[in-house]
This record gives sequence, structure tokens and C-alpha cells, in this order.
Amino acid sequence: MDTTEAGERRFSSSTLADTLALQRASVLTQWTARVGRPDGPLMAQAAPALLDEVAAALAGNTPARAAGLAPLLPPGRHDTHALTLELQSLRATLFTALMAHQSLSARDVELVGVRFDAWLLAAAALRPPADPGISGACISGFAHDLRNPLSVASATAQLIGLKSEDPGVAGLAGRIVKKIADVDALIQTLQDAAVQHGGKGLKLQISAFDIMALVEEVCVDLPLVGQPVSIIGERIDGHWCRAAMKRALENLVTRARKHGKRSGPITVRVTRDGEQMGLSIHNHGPAIAGEDMARLFDPPVHAEEIAFKGWNLGLPYVRSVAESHGGAMAVDSGETSGTTFTLHVPVDARAYAAA
Repeated sequence: MDTTEAGERRFSSSTLADTLALQRASVLTQWTARVGRPDGPLMAQAAPALLDEVAAALAGNTPARAAGLAPLLPPGRHDTHALTLELQSLRATLFTALMAHQSLSARDVELVGVRFDAWLLAAAALRPPADPGISGACISGFAHDLRNPLSVASATAQLIGLKSEDPGVAGLAGRIVKKIADVDALIQTLQDAAVQHGGKGLKLQISAFDIMALVEEVCVDLPLVGQPVSIIGERIDGHWCRAAMKRALENLVTRARKHGKRSGPITVRVTRDGEQMGLSIHNHGPAIAGEDMARLFDPPVHAEEIAFKGWNLGLPYVRSVAESHGGAMAVDSGETSGTTFTLHVPVDARAYAAA
């Protein structure tokens, strides 16, 4: 018996994969009825392939990517909204069927969720290009609408964790809070991407402030999520865009927390060299592969790259922040040294914001 998650797991993932194999036909039948399309679901051919990927993931095998979604769909223009609803319906049907036969651990839920998220991204990638004149406004509007219910959900989960005397419930509430924070960070990153739509530079609102105070503000919650943080350096008063610098720092700290070793501290260092300020974020963890390093600051081309390669959508924005301030972005990564991202910007960026 696998006891890696005490109190949650009673069956191994491989056993769950066997259960999925037995319930596969029933899941597809129930799902087809739930979709209720007279001519059958749009994903009638794709759904079995997705369930195969889920089973492979539960069995510990590396599943194929969702890049092959389009060939499994009916010819012609694809209704992205309908595909999304069908995927959500299939996920709900699958979870109902699995939970009726055995308990699911948090790891099981995550494995299934990652597969469906990848296919949802692939479905979204099939949408025809939006009108560039309205895409940024639409993204910002959707992001604003999404963040309100997320804030309520996060506050509710925190309250559940505080009120429950069951360590297991408190732990699950903490996981919910963490995942909501990750989603919120992704939403903000999409807003950042909308700002840069069409290759336009960032609009900076320059003000005078202490960069160390901003670092402390961003990093204050890290110990609460179990990640040690070390802040090193001096207080430097300068002229930068506070909102842009905060978003850049949040992106880099979030990436360090996601990709670094949880046992190793995140180190944020502030330095000054003449009229240049250096802001670096270091984490211990595996090195960034050479082929990935070359395109690290490029936006992902395909949706599956986000799910499988772990590209951080915020890195192009961080580089844009540095360059808009008249500076540059650097990265150093090694197997023994860990990974360090550094922004080098002038202490006084007013001249560059006015350019």
C-alpha cells in the first residue's frame, strides 16, 4: 500500500488506472448523453484518446501531448466554446465514475487535472486569431471578472483551514489556497501580455521609492507557504515604475518558488554599482537546459508548451520591464549553482520613460 500521502491514499495510481480501464466505456456513454448533441459530441473521437492519456499518466507512463487534438475533430471551423464545455463535462463524468469505486489522492486529482488542462489549452489554441484592436481589452476584462470569485474562494479556503481541527482538512485547504494563488498569478501574467500586444513598449509611471521596501513587500508571504526566503542587500532610493517593477519581481519570485527545491531558500539580492541597480532572484534546483535557455524569454508558440515545458509566460514581460527602464535582463543557471535571474536597470530611469 502506498502511504506517501497519509490519510488520503488507499489505492495506488496503477490500480486507479485499472479502474479507469474498466469504467472507460461507461464514462464515454454517460458523457455523450450529458453533452446531448443530436449529431454526437465534437470530441467523439478525441475523448477516448484523452482517457488513454489519463490512464497512462496514472500508470506512471509519459502520455503523448495534446497537439494531435485538431486531427481528431470534425473537419471545418471548430467551436472553441463547445469544445471547452465538452472537456469540462468529460472531466466531471470521469471524476464521478472514479470516486464511486475508490478514493482519489491529491496526487491523483493533480495527474488527471494536468491532462485535462493541457487539452483545454490545445482547444483554446484552435480559436481563430482575435481582432488585435479588442483582444487586449477582452483579456483585461475577463481577468478582472475571474479574479473576484478567486478572491472569495481563497478567503473561504483559508477560513476552512483556520476553523478545522483536522490536519488533513487544513492541509487540503492550504493546497487550495496555493493553487488559487498560482491561477491568480497566471491571470495577471495574461494581463501583462495584453499590455504588450502588438509589440508596444510598456507605459511606465515613474516615481521615487525604496527598492528594498518593494522586495520586502513582495516576499513577506513566502514563509507562510513553507518557502524560506533570504533578502540581502542595501536600501536604494531610485526612480522606477513601481507597478512594473513589482510585477517583474512577483513573476521571478513565483517562478523561483515553482521550479526551485522547496528545501532550499529563495535569495533576493539588491546591489548597486554606480548608477546601476541590480535585482537578482536565485533558487536552488535543476539547471535550465541549453535548448530551453535560448528561447527562455520567447512567448510559447503552442499551448502544449505551457503545460509540458513549464514556460513561464511572465518572463517576456520581465525582460520588457528591464528594457523599458533602460536596462537588461540576465540569467545564469547550473546544476550545482542553481538559477539566478537578474534585472540591471539605472537607478534613475526617468529619462528612459520619457523617451
